[in-house]
Amino acid sequence: MRETKPKNQERVTRGFTLDEDGQGGKQVAPRRVRTRQQIMNGEGKRPPASVPLAELAHNPFNPRDEYTDIEETAQSLRTRGQIQPVTVARRAAFLRAHPDQEELVGAAEYVVIDGNRRLKAASAAGLSELRIDVNDDLAASAADILESALIANVHRVDVPPLDQAKAIQQLVGVHGSQGKVAKRLGKTPAWVSQRLALLE
Repeated sequence: MRETKPKNQERVTRGFTLDEDGQGGKQVAPRRVRTRQQIMNGEGKRPPASVPLAELAHNPFNPRDEYTDIEETAQSLRTRGQIQPVTVARRAAFLRAHPDQEELVGAAEYVVIDGNRRLKAASAAGLSELRIDVNDDLAASAADILESALIANVHRVDVPPLDQAKAIQQLVGVHGSQGKVAKRLGKTPAWVSQRLALLE
């Protein structure tokens, strides 16, 4: 004789339950729609882990005028590989802050904010690509780009003090005082003052 289940007994399913909309309790997130301009600018698109060197442009506002010991860095890249990704901003974000720099950026998709020396060394080492970390916020304004590059370089002993001084002078013009610049760079006002004295 066949058993019949009571009418009020709920059907038990293994692993999941179905609610009224048949979605198994999962809420489907609305799909994000990007405008044509956002797609062209690369916004909302996951950046690649690494890109060919031809897609990377040097930052025209890099405070470092000279690149010392490039061959040493190139040799390190050849033997140990790239340890740290270069920090970049997308071309569109960079040119929004600096529309007059389009010629210097060329056809590159990204502008290097931190890692200009590694980019130069990678070319000398014969590498075909570099790993990148995209941060468009660093290119929000002219001051942000200069400041980001300077902060990256200011703690490195191989950056000539005079190059640091020139960049600091520009930042003082933007922020209005040596004290504010010192705070933003994580240095003492005396250090900033000593660097600026080199320009005299």
